Formats: sequence, C-alpha cells, structure tokens
Amino acid sequence: MTVDTDLSKASPQVPGMPSRIAAYRVELAMVLAATILGIILSFLLIGDKSFWLDEGISVHTAGDWSRMLQRVFTRDINMSLYYFLLHFWLKLGDSEAVIRSLSALFAVACIPALYVLGRRLFGGRAGAIAALLLAVNPFFIEYA
Repeated sequence: MTVDTDLSKASPQVPGMPSRIAAYRVELAMVLAATILGIILSFLLIGDKSFWLDEGISVHTAGDWSRMLQRVFTRDINMSLYYFLLHFWLKLGDSEAVIRSLSALFAVACIPALYVLGRRLFGGRAGAIAALLLAVNPFFIEYA
C-alpha cells in the first residue's frame, strides 16, 4: 500500500484562489523579507551611539567572572544567561557595534519565531504579518 504525498492533489483547485502550497510560499517569502529587513534595520546604525547606562553596567559585569557571579547571585538572577553569553561575546571585541550585535542577533531571531507562533495560533497570514510588523517596529529596532 502506498501513500500519495503530493499536496497539490490533496485539495481541488478553486479558480481564482491560490493553492495552499502557493500561499505557504508567499508566507515564507514575506517572513524571509521581514527577517532581512530586520537584519538591515537592526545593524544599520548599531555602533553610532555610545553606551547607555545599563549597557555599560552589563559590559562591566560580564567582563569579570567574580563580579558577574556576585551580581547574578545578589541582584540580577534573571540576567545570568545574558551575562554568561556576553562574557564570551566580549572576546570578539569591545566596540559598541560588536557588543550590541549579540542582542541584535537574538532580536532578529525573534522575527521568524513570531511567525511560527502566529501561524500556530492564528494562521499563516497572521503570522507573516506579525513578523513583518515586528521587523519594522521602531521600538523593537531601537532596543534590538
């Protein structure tokens, strides 16, 4: 017994309506475009401004193991994973652009993740639109 896995035969074509495969390809193209746009907008001026106070504190804390462990166990337990990753990320350089790129990479990774979540909850079109809206959100870009 063989199972036919060709999706184009799974549902009849309705004139004027795109097939599910074509709609899925459009969604993926939108998410890819949104992710590329998010990369461009997040990294465009990433090193132009000097550090904010909280960024400076993070760099200072992550630079030394003893300082990092003391801060994690006394004040910022919720920041422990970030400090740990930033400690090793600082080996790449200490400029504003290099240090901020860690956060920007995680922010950009949120764009396709939001698509997947939106697709599961509300459908593919809603997920793709949510990903696109996140990619161009000025608040998101500022803090990415």
